[in-house]
Amino acid sequence: LVDLKRSRSEILPTFKELYDRWEPTHRVGKSTMDCYRAAVKYLAPVFDMDLSEITVDDLQDCIDDCGHGKRTQENIRAVVGLVYKYAIPRKAVPDNLNLAPFLTVSGDGAAHRASFTDIEIEKIKKACGAVPHAEDILCMIYTGFRPSEFLELTADSYNSAAQALVGGGKTKAGTGRAVTVSPKIKAIIERSVASGGLLFSDNGRKWSLKGFTERAFYPALDQIGIENPVINGRRKYTPHSCRHTFATLMKRVDGADKDKLELIGHASGEMLRYYQDVDFEDLRKITDAI
Repeated sequence: LVDLKRSRSEILPTFKELYDRWEPTHRVGKSTMDCYRAAVKYLAPVFDMDLSEITVDDLQDCIDDCGHGKRTQENIRAVVGLVYKYAIPRKAVPDNLNLAPFLTVSGDGAAHRASFTDIEIEKIKKACGAVPHAEDILCMIYTGFRPSEFLELTADSYNSAAQALVGGGKTKAGTGRAVTVSPKIKAIIERSVASGGLLFSDNGRKWSLKGFTERAFYPALDQIGIENPVINGRRKYTPHSCRHTFATLMKRVDGADKDKLELIGHASGEMLRYYQDVDFEDLRKITDAI
């Protein structure tokens, strides 16, 4: 078991390690505990992160992507709060911060999350090659990967024959999914692939999501001239906004639901992927059109 008394200079326990320690200590009825066990599955994208690295947007994205209504979203938020409350007295959370109260439960998926406008996307396109990391943001918009998934993409993630990126997180709906590369970003992706290693890195090192957000994403938007105010304690745009923009763009184009679910890696499409084949050309019709 993880020693929660380790010094701050050592690696802190991950979210999943803390959950596994907390669960046997929690005394509630079986039905309530079953709800928590079902809800925690949707937090899989943050399982391997320690609480010092997890942002409110990481957790909000888990809620928004769960594909279920208000009750499930409330259970996810409750699990987050209980894990943080367990971690705080054990000094596993820097500054004793509990992010659960900052999470939004709406019951309507990601409707409250900001997407880039068409005008803003054009600004990002024009900034490519001139503003550092503008290309990164554009590629995030046209691939739809979760930010943590995007920052893990390597040259080996690219299937040159199919002209598709294969990657994804730890949920069954997201793992190993294929995203065909839009013509709008093909040159950027192939140039990065030719360099080898991580497709988008911090001078050859893997970005942490926090580092990318604060040292690449926000400064790039400032230089591009896209306003990004703080609203209710949160920035209007975060790296997660790129994924929501991708989903918004897909709504405008024709395509089978199963193909759109494959591209976005949404949890609600999990079973579809087991029973329906996905054709690269069908996916390409969608990504070429957005």
